[in-house]
Amino acid sequence: MKIFLILPIHLFEFNEYLKSMDKIYIIEDPFYFINNQHKQKLILHRSSMKYYYNKISKIYKNVSYIEFDKINYDFLLNNDVFMFDPIDKPIIKKLEKYKINIIETPAFIETKKELDDYRNKYTNKKNYYHDRSFYKWMRYKLKLLIDSSGKPIGGKWSYDSENRNPFDKNYKEDKITTYSNIYITEAVEYVNKHFKYNFGNTDNFYYPITHEETREHLRKFIKIKLNTFGKYQDAISKKVVFGSHSVLSPMLNIGLITPQIIINEVMNFYDDKNLINIEAFIRQLIGWRSYTRFMYIYHGDEMMKMNKFHHKNKVPKSWYNPTKNDGIINDMILKVQEYAYLHHIERLMIMGNISLLLRIDPNEIYKWFMICFIDSYEWVMVPNVYGMSQYSLTSISMMTRPYISSSNYIKKMSDYKADKNYSAWDALYWYFIYSNIETLDKIYAFKAQTNLIKKMDKKKLNNYITIANKLIK
Repeated sequence: MKIFLILPIHLFEFNEYLKSMDKIYIIEDPFYFINNQHKQKLILHRSSMKYYYNKISKIYKNVSYIEFDKINYDFLLNNDVFMFDPIDKPIIKKLEKYKINIIETPAFIETKKELDDYRNKYTNKKNYYHDRSFYKWMRYKLKLLIDSSGKPIGGKWSYDSENRNPFDKNYKEDKITTYSNIYITEAVEYVNKHFKYNFGNTDNFYYPITHEETREHLRKFIKIKLNTFGKYQDAISKKVVFGSHSVLSPMLNIGLITPQIIINEVMNFYDDKNLINIEAFIRQLIGWRSYTRFMYIYHGDEMMKMNKFHHKNKVPKSWYNPTKNDGIINDMILKVQEYAYLHHIERLMIMGNISLLLRIDPNEIYKWFMICFIDSYEWVMVPNVYGMSQYSLTSISMMTRPYISSSNYIKKMSDYKADKNYSAWDALYWYFIYSNIETLDKIYAFKAQTNLIKKMDKKKLNNYITIANKLIK
């Protein structure tokens, strides 16, 4: 018997394989449900899966739905089983004894073979570079924003240096959409019944759960936000939730839309005036997103064992139980509790930054990221946490420097101009540089800071050390 397995991340609108199957199973594999996931993420999975089941059941009569607590995969034995590549290694290992035929996933625009070819041809399999290698390779491969002579349109591969503006004072965020339908209503009840103690709120739900809603969400982004995406993609404000970000990753990572569909729609919007915004957007989509998958496939297992700075601290308990206190960290956690979302700079330069300065064990902060974000999956979070935000890799190189900053960066990029915790943040920052001066002194981007530490007044430095030690003990 020919069987096709559909996991929570494989809800593709077009699946030509289903018509030749004897049986189709949509499965709430526990890997996607029982690991203390944020309630918003569980609602997304349950509602989108139920919608998908209803949709394909109208086309095929051989569809079954299996809930997370009723799964026994032994029914797959002695059958010809097919499944799209889930990327995440634990689920692949879990199912490998059933000898499943794993099919190339539409969730990415590049194939596994193409990634193999890139690695063998353009890398030394130890040191990797995103902007100057992988991203360029993807642009060439897809012929995106490339002129007839093979050069980048506009003369530059990346306009990242022009993507670092705070919000203007008159910036007004588009009204945030909340979604409600029979699938979401049922999912909220299901989640509150089975996962009532999980992190997160369920009073509102903020994400599309159908293919049609997701396409409309994309079109709305293109119409309203894309023309300011490049300018404001790094901006942070206590008054802004999503800003100019597309917030497509939750739906993209479960198959409600694909990179190819997104690129087609976005490039239809292209003109010279929008070059900087479109380049910034596709850099995230075909550059960084695919790069993290690439790094995970070849080095994910290694990454999860690395701890370059030997950090051992735990995530503060308040990160799972935020209060109404003022301050950017608490505001970020309250935002996560409500939306299960922060944009990439809030994740990297606020939560990732402070985690590194507090010397939190990379495994601990990885766990927090996996629990808290609606778009979190192992393939994307392992490289982002271990490789980038915690700079914990030892035998391989993914980034050229750690992404840490003093409070000056936050003041520049946000409207958090004054925060009672900034003196503590700065103490942690300078103590981190002092403690790791041998490592950082070899990195060009940190030469100015290491030179400052060497010349810093001893009384000032000792004061930083005293304050920092009280926070990281």
